[in-house]
Amino acid sequence: MSDDEHWYEDETGSLVRPYTVTHGRTRPRGPAVDLLAQVTALDGEPGPGVDHARAGLLGLLRRRGPRPVVELAADSGLPLTVLRVLLADLA
Repeated sequence: MSDDEHWYEDETGSLVRPYTVTHGRTRPRGPAVDLLAQVTALDGEPGPGVDHARAGLLGLLRRRGPRPVVELAADSGLPLTVLRVLLADLA
């Protein structure tokens, strides 16, 4: 993510709490997402139900290419549990 796309402030922490991004869920719906799984974004525009957090992940994947879940978590600045929920939603 570029510096102007971070979802947190360096001095104060997250602007949006993780439970808000995942709508209170702590586990993905459907199969678990393996930490070493390679993820990629398909071409095309996000669907109508894709919010800012999920669209940001898709944009990151499109700019930087396929990557393992653990690298995507580091690149996005999101906790792994949150990222796994978001990825399962997108799948």
